[in-house]
Parts: sequence; structure tokens; C-alpha cells
Amino acid sequence: MKAKRLVLPAVILSVAAASLLTTSIVRKVRAAPAWAPYQLTYKTYNTKQGWTQPAESLESLRAVRTDGSTSESFTGYRADGSVQNEWSDLHLAGGVSVHASKALGLMTATRNPGEDAARQRQRLDPSKSCAVSMEGGSPSSGWSVTDGGVLSGYRTFKIVVEMKDPRSPAPTIHRGTIWRAPALDCAELRVLAEVIDAGSGQVLTTSDRRAYDIRAEEPDASLFQLPAGYRNVSPVDFATAQAQTCCGRQLKEGEQSALQPGVTYFQQYRYDW
Repeated sequence: MKAKRLVLPAVILSVAAASLLTTSIVRKVRAAPAWAPYQLTYKTYNTKQGWTQPAESLESLRAVRTDGSTSESFTGYRADGSVQNEWSDLHLAGGVSVHASKALGLMTATRNPGEDAARQRQRLDPSKSCAVSMEGGSPSSGWSVTDGGVLSGYRTFKIVVEMKDPRSPAPTIHRGTIWRAPALDCAELRVLAEVIDAGSGQVLTTSDRRAYDIRAEEPDASLFQLPAGYRNVSPVDFATAQAQTCCGRQLKEGEQSALQPGVTYFQQYRYDW
């Protein structure tokens, strides 16, 4: 059977995305140490009942510098193995944030000096099992943390979050399991998202992202260069271009409304160079 690509529901991505959502519990934050530098390369494979083998859907890279700057790039694949899309996210010390699409030639770039302090507060605390942020926030409910064993030579904590999907026609459980390495500033070495039949306990689909190349060193400076040749547009314009290019459709009214806070932020902190 020919391998297929699996697009997981948004609720799964919310569980197993690059970060667990934390509650906004405001506490006095102690002075944070320098960030642990690293560069991780990931591959993501999906499975589904009836498939004969896992299908690669995404390859990504995440790099972090000691000043807290982060660079991420993503390449998504079609069912035939060809490249479907490429995008990147760059966050530089000083509050610069750039979300860019190579295929579209578009980016959304902002600069807000207050972002550095916000990212420090949201940073996960290695001394708290990588499950609690520096400001004290943790996953809102339905989560647990245990010893995750050793992955690729690094001790890990395993954080599990479960939730039920109220939109699903059949009762399903969405489980996200993340292995974080405290020695790498709680970097994610593996993220497993599962959709489970609530009645039988059978796993219906999975998305498994694993780091296969780990470099615990200051990453290459070229990864943190501001992109050139991109047009800076608002989040709504960016999403509109994406919807038209990928699916030949317009954004729905609800989708546009959900992006309005981002548009306001963009108008206030737009950054061009």
C-alpha cells in the first residue's frame, strides 16, 4: 500500500507542538542563567490504521544560542515524498520575531523589546522536571511527569498530557508525550502525539517527532541572519496567501477574527530592515 501523509487535528498539535501551553501564573522570577546552546534536527513520521508503514511528513531544525535567540526551519512533504512547503521562525535577542514562508516569499516580522523578558518567564525550569516555567506556570490539567530514561545519551523527563476531543463523532482521547532533556535547557528530544479510541484503547493515529542529530554547542551564526527578499505582511495577509496557495480558498470569517489580535500586534511592532 502506498504510504500516505497524515494531517493531524489542531487539538493534537496543541498537545504535541514544540511547547506545552502554560498557565499565566505570575510570580517573581529569579535571575535566569544563560541559555544552553544546541542545534537539533528532527524527523516526523505518521502512522494510521491500515497503513503498511510509517510516512515521513516533516523534517525540522531548532537552534538556540546562549543569548536565548532561536532559529527554527521546517520542510513538509507530500505523499509522493516531494516538498510541499517550507517555512521558518526566527526569534532574536532584542525582541525581533520573523515568521517566513519561502514558497510565498512572505514574512511577518515584528520587534518588541518586551519579548525577551516574556520568553525568560515562559522558559521551562530544568530544576522542576522541565514541566514548570520559570514564572511557575504548568500545563493546565490532565498532565503527569516521570523519569523518561536516557535518549541519545541525555537524561530526560517524560511529560504526558491527555484530553478528550469534544468535536470527534466517536469518543477519542488525544495524548501528547514529550521527552525533555534538562541538560539542554529542557529541549524536546521526542514528541509523540496519539489519537486513541476511548472505548477500546486502540491507537488510531500517531505522529512521532524525534531528534536524530544533536549538537550541544553554539549553533552556526548563519542560522540567525535576518531573511532577505521577503515582503513583510500582516498575519491575516500571510494566512490568506497560504490558504489560496495550498487549497484555493479564502479565509473564513472566524479565521480572520482569530487573527485580529496578531494584526493589532503587527501594526504596533512591525519591523522592517
